[in-house]
Amino acid sequence: MTAVNPEYISPPHLHLRSTNRYQFEEYYAPLHALIRAQNLDGLDLDVEEEMSLAGIIRLIDRLRTDFGPSFLITLAPVATALIPNQKHLSGFDYRALETARGHQIAWYNTQFYCGWGDASTMAHYAYIISTGWDAQKVVLGLVTNPGNGAGFVVQDVFDGVVAGLRARYPRFGGVMGWEYFNSLPGGEERPWEWAACMARSVRSVLPPPSVGGAFGSMPQVPIAPAHPYPAESVQTLKDLGFSQQAAVAALNMTGGNVEYAAGLLFQD
Repeated sequence: MTAVNPEYISPPHLHLRSTNRYQFEEYYAPLHALIRAQNLDGLDLDVEEEMSLAGIIRLIDRLRTDFGPSFLITLAPVATALIPNQKHLSGFDYRALETARGHQIAWYNTQFYCGWGDASTMAHYAYIISTGWDAQKVVLGLVTNPGNGAGFVVQDVFDGVVAGLRARYPRFGGVMGWEYFNSLPGGEERPWEWAACMARSVRSVLPPPSVGGAFGSMPQVPIAPAHPYPAESVQTLKDLGFSQQAAVAALNMTGGNVEYAAGLLFQD
């Protein structure tokens, strides 16, 4: 994962599994050793299994204690995790985390792809900011190659989205990509071309103020983003009475298994 904003490059990325208090030291010790051995200056926490708010706070506090105030700590929530009352992968409430430890978190590498959000429009990002998030801390995450997941956005379209977001939000947090090694337009041979394109989008001269207003008002609820699942799978869940967003979120959480997704939705 690579982030581009006016000041930072994203820290190394960690997919985090939930642990109870008895397992914490067992799992934390090799992580601590890796950070020391590689002399890392930060870590991106991607929590994609159920974890408690107390658990993620404990990890953040420990990292801060062990590696000091200059160590970068970021998180990688899916876009719905920043919207109240929406399904996501982490288990805990990110708004509660921001209230409790926001001063320790540099930014959020927010995943606007694979059915969680849409990077081809300003709408999803704007909706998140409308719920109270600081745009400076919400980084717009996208897939860098169609082979990496659903929701790929071509550069010309994305340039327009970034221009609009920068005009609307002077504190816009920047761009993150999953993943770097095969990023387009350069692909595996020249992945750095993606970073160069993103840097131009994020750091170019701002458009006139009138451009920022040309997008019109933002929707009250996010529109349905692109997802990797068959239409019939989503429709099956919608026929059971669930929204498109809830159906896609449940499929994401169950690896596309319709039966398991339905069970998950009926648990709520």
